[in-house]
Amino acid sequence: MINDQVLDIIVAHLRLDERPKLQDKLLALDADSMDLLEMREGLKETFGIELPDDITQADLTVAQLIKLVSDKLK
Repeated sequence: MINDQVLDIIVAHLRLDERPKLQDKLLALDADSMDLLEMREGLKETFGIELPDDITQADLTVAQLIKLVSDKLK
């Protein structure tokens, strides 16, 4: 369920036509820094967690982002 929610937030905030693959890098999804910032804020609001500011510049895969969110919820 967390996977689906994170993927939906990524699609919505990065304005993607389809869900990215888990191995896709966030920075390779043609998103600008503002899109990534909005995605980060969407994740924070949805899950009630704090995420590092530099997540928008980190070379994370979609799977790594999902794991980060999941770990914060534990």
